[in-house]
Amino acid sequence: MLLSGHLCDARIWARQGDALGDIADPMVPILDAHDLVAGIAADVLLWAPPRFALAGFSLGGFVAIEVILRAP
Repeated sequence: MLLSGHLCDARIWARQGDALGDIADPMVPILDAHDLVAGIAADVLLWAPPRFALAGFSLGGFVAIEVILRAP
């Protein structure tokens, strides 16, 4: 799960997605459905498979921290 920064989209993760494609199924969700990080993190946990790796920057980094707090 690759979480983008504010006003970024999946294009920012294109190279990482290509590099990880042989060993993972990279997902880049759109993080604009909620005004609060807690709501975005809840959505990420709904979209994510039962076990997943997580990376994020900027807004995505804040969301990643909230995800980890909710589901270590």
